[in-house]
Amino acid sequence: MKNRMVVLYRRTKLILTLGPSLDDRDTLVDMVKQGANVFRINFSHGTYADHYKRVQLVKEVSTELGVVTGILADLQGPKIRIAQVEKSEVILYKGQDFFIETALDSKSPGTSSGVFSDYAALVSDVTVGSVILLRDGSIALEVISINGSRVNCRVLKGGLLRDNAGLNLQGGGISASAISQKDMDDARYSIELGVDFVALSFVKSDQDIRTIRSFYEQHDYPITIVSKIERIEALENLDAIVQVSDAVMVARGDLGVEVGYADLPSIQKNIIKTAKKYAKPVIVATQILESMCTSPVPTRAEVSDVANAILDGADTLMLSSESAIGDFPREALEVLNESSLSAEKYMINENKIEQVAFPDSSLDVSIAYSAIYLSQNVPISAIVALTESGETAFWMSRSYTNVPIIALTPDARSQRRLLLFKGVHPYTFDYFSKSSSELYSAVIDFVRDRFSVKVGSYILLTRGQQIGIPGKTNSLRLIEVL
Repeated sequence: MKNRMVVLYRRTKLILTLGPSLDDRDTLVDMVKQGANVFRINFSHGTYADHYKRVQLVKEVSTELGVVTGILADLQGPKIRIAQVEKSEVILYKGQDFFIETALDSKSPGTSSGVFSDYAALVSDVTVGSVILLRDGSIALEVISINGSRVNCRVLKGGLLRDNAGLNLQGGGISASAISQKDMDDARYSIELGVDFVALSFVKSDQDIRTIRSFYEQHDYPITIVSKIERIEALENLDAIVQVSDAVMVARGDLGVEVGYADLPSIQKNIIKTAKKYAKPVIVATQILESMCTSPVPTRAEVSDVANAILDGADTLMLSSESAIGDFPREALEVLNESSLSAEKYMINENKIEQVAFPDSSLDVSIAYSAIYLSQNVPISAIVALTESGETAFWMSRSYTNVPIIALTPDARSQRRLLLFKGVHPYTFDYFSKSSSELYSAVIDFVRDRFSVKVGSYILLTRGQQIGIPGKTNSLRLIEVL
């Protein structure tokens, strides 16, 4: 019963990254029962065979349990990395000289004197005085000279350097395109896998989103595109990027490396605020519960981080290493459940309608917002939206309500799309063949079987008078539960 209550009443949506820790079927069953909404495959790691096996297991378990889940494919983007180092790791010390050679020789492993990288443009992206960050900022190098294909540096902050460590520039400036040939190949494979969402890494401008959207449109494959904000250039073009995206991810790993940890919290708040302005769902990701990779309990700071993201308006939280390779994936999900529910209690009296940029044709949006207003001022048990595209339920989710938003749609793809929207509980429901009187009885029975609605209470139903035409929601009706 505890799992059932979590699944039904938690407003915040949760994404779990697939990996070895979730390869066990029993563990995955527990994660779905505990309310995981979307599972992420990370094309930065693993083979196509790995991804196929994991996606199929998610689909099998979801079908077996009768619970809808979605799949998010995360494209790698231009993640710049060094090559291998001898004995898999070397130690760098503050003040020592160090080089990065961009004429890659894969047969020569790096040493404590220098490493290789296949990112040839590094020599033009940096100047003397530039700061290169390795391994998510744990190592800092200052450029002291550039000789041909070699960048000579002095170590500002030392540490342990491992194989294939990531490379960033402090303050941004990596010129590589957001979409590589590998990304295009992975996007093509994502269609074969039947994913519902695709996340584009290292977005720099709105054109990056238009390019990947055009690719999926050419393949006649509808998909929800998530822009990962993790570059300074993305912050400079934030409004334009958010407007053309379907959702936004605050990717705090590489973003924190580029902007510095001190500015990251305020930048996260601004990204969420901008996304809310344009009515776009927000995912907060990276090191949500990092300590739980090796500990069964979180730190107090991590729990506070989760709560603040929710209170700021995030729709979704995402676990990365915690669920993919961590030792305690079950416990991490349980913490997210409990922390989300606790934070949401403090939003109960937040009775305001968010001011957002409305679309040109907004009758269904007006109906959605009217339903939210009524739910804030009239004692009802639930809002039920009959929706084909999911748009009405989406607009409802942009403002807070204490009651569940139950989206009933005949389209399974629309159902999965709604999995990223806070407060929405999507179900497939065939209402085409029912008369109005039959429809109302069927809706009441459906809701009563799944939610705690009492006889004599009311549900608020939104629908279009012309069933079968998307985007035509134009009516509200209070229905008594008998």
